[in-house]
Amino acid sequence: MIQPEPLRASGRPPVLFDRGKGYRRNASHRARNAGGRGRGALPRRDGVGQLRRAHRSCEVRAEHHGRTARRARRIRRRRVRPGPRCANQILAASATPNDPRYAEEYGLNNTGQTAGTPDADIDAPEGWDAAGLGAFPNSGGALVGIVDTGIRATHEDLAGKVAFCAKSQGPLPILSGSIQEGSCADDNGHGSHTSGTITANTNNGKGVAGVAFNSKLAVCKALGGPLGQGSTADVANCIVWAHNKGAKVISMSLGGGDSTTLHSRGQRR
Repeated sequence: MIQPEPLRASGRPPVLFDRGKGYRRNASHRARNAGGRGRGALPRRDGVGQLRRAHRSCEVRAEHHGRTARRARRIRRRRVRPGPRCANQILAASATPNDPRYAEEYGLNNTGQTAGTPDADIDAPEGWDAAGLGAFPNSGGALVGIVDTGIRATHEDLAGKVAFCAKSQGPLPILSGSIQEGSCADDNGHGSHTSGTITANTNNGKGVAGVAFNSKLAVCKALGGPLGQGSTADVANCIVWAHNKGAKVISMSLGGGDSTTLHSRGQRR
């Protein structure tokens, strides 16, 4: 059986060996292939020497015993243990959407475009490829709850994304309201921004790309006005509502003091 010899540091191509005459080369040839370690010498190794040449899932590991050319000549065979089978596979380019502002979204794919650290990102293209989403479908993902200032559902990057819509707002931010379905218009802009970050229509040649572009939204407006304010009771109402609609994850890009009401509503879901 013809076997590969370990590559040398010089970068020379491997020399093929067989069990007989092909292995018993002349001394100068062996010395040259040994990297200049001396006349007729093979690389000195104690015990079992191993070399693994790997490329992705394909590898060949060759091993031999002995330290000298004299001992090597007594080897009756060289053993090669193949690693994982190297199949001929189909390769494809990584998923890259055609949205004109995708290149600005360094959080998805950081190439250092804003003088940041390359690859300091969430590996979005790699994730899309791994999930089989390279064709950028606009449906089939998990339902995402949005508890925020509402959504501008007519925006070109958000069209068709709202599955459920409601609001819970009192007449003043300090007063709680009750769930009213069918109304979640954004009067601040913040909720539309977060919604686009999550699930903007992607590969449509417009605007930005969303992270989970195949997800629909259950939007509940609990905040509003120029300052984007709302009560903890309204936020709690929206958490319950979104959960009841089947949301698997809820986005709440908001801040404020700790609240036992929010703790209890979240823990009960």
